[in-house]
Amino acid sequence: MSAVMIANGALLAVAFALVFGGAATALTGANLVKRVAGVIAALTGAMLGLATLGASAAMLIAAVAIALAYCALGTSLIVRFQESYGAIETQAIDDGDRSDEPQEPRT
Repeated sequence: MSAVMIANGALLAVAFALVFGGAATALTGANLVKRVAGVIAALTGAMLGLATLGASAAMLIAAVAIALAYCALGTSLIVRFQESYGAIETQAIDDGDRSDEPQEPRT
């Protein structure tokens, strides 16, 4: 086995670890910052995998643009939730939503 094949295999392993670790963090994170960071880690792993597999420059530029747009949107949502609810914890946001809604009638 050549050194290039070993290096490519290692890079793909790191890319898969970033994708799956980031996805797990995004799904199970207790606050919004951890969720946004998890998605950004997953996107970074996807870009690393694309680069390792020899994707075109146009595809890599598009992936970076998508990641930056997600980062900007995620950051703005975090700031908005902090201003509206005074917290970034998902449980506090859910509790705030429940207290704002009127009680449903029971029969």
